[in-house]
Amino acid sequence: MSYVEGDFLFFAFYRHVAWHFEGEGETRDNVTEKRFYIIGGKPLQCLEKNFSFTSPASADMRSRTAANRETDCSMLRAVLDSFKSLAKYRSQEKYPDCLGE
Repeated sequence: MSYVEGDFLFFAFYRHVAWHFEGEGETRDNVTEKRFYIIGGKPLQCLEKNFSFTSPASADMRSRTAANRETDCSMLRAVLDSFKSLAKYRSQEKYPDCLGE
């Protein structure tokens, strides 16, 4: 999820989920959420949350109760590069096949 004003990205949210079998018929999801707050292409703040759950019903509650921690913004360059790659197609009538329609 990203928020844009004009041609400038000012917020990006990434969620990565990895899972594994915990027991018979049960899985554990390990979640990392990253939030990037950006002004003028420079990082204002970068936050990260890490949590895990075994029941899909508890995922939202875990996300709400897990603490954000401030983290380095080393991934910001990759975030901005991805945004620039997508933004160049914004004004085209037909999107490339990889972006869907």
